[in-house]
Amino acid sequence: MFETLLGKQRALIFPVMCNGYIEMDYQENYVNEALGLWGNSGNFTFETTITPYDINGLGQHSATTKASVTASKKIMPGIDTTGTPANFQSNKYLSVANRLVHEMALFHSTSLKIFLVNSTSHTENQPAEYKVKVTMTIDGTTESFTSPVAILPEKEKRYSYLDTNRNGFDKFGNQVYEKVTQVDGAVSAGSSSFDVDSTARLHTDSQKVFIRSGFDFIEVGTITNISSNTVTLNAAYSGALADNEEVFLEASAEPNYVNGFYHIAVAYNETRNLIKIIVNGRPILTSNHSSSSTFVFDEDENFYIGANGNGELGENKASTNKQFMGELHELAITDVFRQEFPTYRTITPTLNNTLVYMRFEEVDQ
Repeated sequence: MFETLLGKQRALIFPVMCNGYIEMDYQENYVNEALGLWGNSGNFTFETTITPYDINGLGQHSATTKASVTASKKIMPGIDTTGTPANFQSNKYLSVANRLVHEMALFHSTSLKIFLVNSTSHTENQPAEYKVKVTMTIDGTTESFTSPVAILPEKEKRYSYLDTNRNGFDKFGNQVYEKVTQVDGAVSAGSSSFDVDSTARLHTDSQKVFIRSGFDFIEVGTITNISSNTVTLNAAYSGALADNEEVFLEASAEPNYVNGFYHIAVAYNETRNLIKIIVNGRPILTSNHSSSSTFVFDEDENFYIGANGNGELGENKASTNKQFMGELHELAITDVFRQEFPTYRTITPTLNNTLVYMRFEEVDQ
């Protein structure tokens, strides 16, 4: 008998500014035999399918006004409580400085920790970009392995003839920059400041400005100060600027991954103490632990998914809790070393090799 299932897949949701996690209780799950995850040694493969949320938010347009949505559970909000960014609810939950290096725990134990790590340098028109970090302790030696950026926002859009701003597209027809003002008065080469017609879209929060040469866009510098209509850069620009030359910002970056789907795998081979990180079926990091001993999952402790289990409340505790924000679809740990997966839309562990399997999805019927 066959079923036809239609509808929207569900998931276990950790909205931005949450404080939730899953606890895998040792006392309730341990079997006093050579079975299960606790005390298991040797090869393993961790897999999870997730939808990450954007913990950066949308930056700010001025010293006291955040350009952020306030009603989304998927993008960090900027709700103004007292008029200064430091006192926004989102900053009380997770400060900008901490969100730029925030680690979101996919799995957490003493011997194995797997995180998504934000790798951005600012939040201005810069959704979070995520690397995968694995920390393993083998026979008392702890080492971390961090992948290149694996989850990125969309930083360009297809140019449309309906667009009113037609100055920032490249030779492929993609809108990559946005004109915001013009140079007011010619500037000789080697200057670190220049006047513009308007500073309405400019500010000093790590904002880069560009000029155009044909289909190429040239970075002039990063703004460090604005006084009246004079813009000061972090360093002198080597070229000259012409009067009325167009000034551009990067086009709006979209955290489209908040509606996406990612399969993340961490595979360990005991023969070579090899660690492999694989995202959507593509290996992005291969390395070796320096210890010559074999990895062992801890016994007599609880394991955590979505945080580190601290469960602390209050200002900036999301940072110390390693809080995950996003959707969990499935999670599995098997006792084999796997490098290839038939699909990244779901997890297909072999029953005989399964140490843990959790399915959080439901399907409307």
